Amino acid sequence: MPHPSIEQLVDQLDHLLHQHPEGLGEHAIIKILSANEKSALANAKIDTSISLFQTHFILFHGLYLLRDQLWSTQSSHLEISALNIQLQPYQNGQAELARYDRLRQFYLNLDNLEQTSEQDVDTLLNSFWEYYINPQERKQALIELGLRDPVDHDTIKLTYRKLVMEHHPDRGGDKKKLQIINSAMKTLSQKN
Repeated sequence: MPHPSIEQLVDQLDHLLHQHPEGLGEHAIIKILSANEKSALANAKIDTSISLFQTHFILFHGLYLLRDQLWSTQSSHLEISALNIQLQPYQNGQAELARYDRLRQFYLNLDNLEQTSEQDVDTLLNSFWEYYINPQERKQALIELGLRDPVDHDTIKLTYRKLVMEHHPDRGGDKKKLQIINSAMKTLSQKN
C-alpha cells in the first residue's frame, strides 16, 4: 500500500475531529476520509484482511502523530480508543505517559506496517476468533484440570504437571485420564 501524505492525513484528522467534538469511531473516520477524493485516505481499501490492516495502521499512525503534535503545543489531548477517537482538553503530564504507551510505539514505527504480511494478519485474526468464538472450550479444559476462571497460566501449568505425575501410566495412573489432561492443556496453551 503506498503511503499517503502523512502530513496531509494529520491535518485532515485534526480538522475532522474538530468538526466532531463528540468524537468518531475508527470506521466512521475511514468512511469519511475514503469518500473524499482530496483525502489522504481517498478510496482506502478495506476489502481484504491485509488492506484493512494497512488502512487501519496508516490511520492510527496519523492519529498518534496528531496526538504528539497537540501535546507539543499543549493545545489538546487526543483520546485514541477502539470505540471513540476524541479531542479533549490538555492536562499537564499527559505527554510523559507516551513513553510507556506500547500502542503508540507500534503505530509510529512504519516498519511494523511494511513487515506485516497478509499471512501475519490472517494468523492474528484467526487466533482472535478461535479464542472468542468458543469460550466453552476453555471452560471445559479448565474443568478437566479441576480449575475455573479466573486463573493465570502459571497456575494452569503447575496444576497440569501435578496431574500428569498423578495419572501417568508409569506411576500406576490411567492412560485415558492422562490423554484428557494433555488435551485440556493443549487447548489452554492455544488460548493463552
